[in-house]
Amino acid sequence: MEPLSAPVNLLILTSREDAAESIITTLRNGGLAVRGMHADDPQQIEDLTSSHAFELILCCEFDERIDLDSMMTLYGELELDVPLIIIADPQTDSRALIGAMRNGARDLAEQGDSEHLQLVVARELADLKQRRIAKRLRARLQDCEERARRAMNDSGEAAAFVQEGMHVQVNPAYQRLFRFSSEEELDGYPLLDLIDPEQHDDLRQCMRRLDQIGENGTGKIAIRCVRADTSRFEARIDLARSRLDGEPCLRIKITEK
Repeated sequence: MEPLSAPVNLLILTSREDAAESIITTLRNGGLAVRGMHADDPQQIEDLTSSHAFELILCCEFDERIDLDSMMTLYGELELDVPLIIIADPQTDSRALIGAMRNGARDLAEQGDSEHLQLVVARELADLKQRRIAKRLRARLQDCEERARRAMNDSGEAAAFVQEGMHVQVNPAYQRLFRFSSEEELDGYPLLDLIDPEQHDDLRQCMRRLDQIGENGTGKIAIRCVRADTSRFEARIDLARSRLDGEPCLRIKITEK
């Protein structure tokens, strides 16, 4: 295995320091850069998890002072985004281990099976890394979406977000252009209802071309629009694929000719 770039912190649930040290040595021998702390008292475990950032919890079920059910209950109460792996006595009743898996344990390895433990730990650390990357990306996406909303609302150009053919957000300039009394009136309002019926097919074809281009597709079309008071005007619609609240949508901008 390739060594990790930085040591990861383990919390080992055991009363035995020698057992904790043996586990750390086993993982290091497998190419994993780890360091760890151990505890078996619930209050001590709570204190450690509140004051330290752990990447993995290893529960030594083989330790006679570790009650697996109690530890799994405590683990659930802590609500940590930290995977827990059970290291079990080979003689343990499988029903108890299955129950622990149902209560949140990610996997288990038998005591003494070093290679299996190394593989399980490496996999869980890799999964945790990807989950944390995804969490950061979601936060960045939400920030980008919020900035896009603010920019759209502050813009003097008529702009809107459309999902499945319905308006989900419009800016004040869009509302004024179509002469609606409020932006809320356009929530859930069909986009095609603002387009001259004779040109519905033209707009649909433009949107189909966007689907073929893919995620970053953009397009534009000259079209005749219909206001709330049924008056008509010639315009250009610019369309682009976008996302709103994590869901795909169309971002449209309408410029009156």
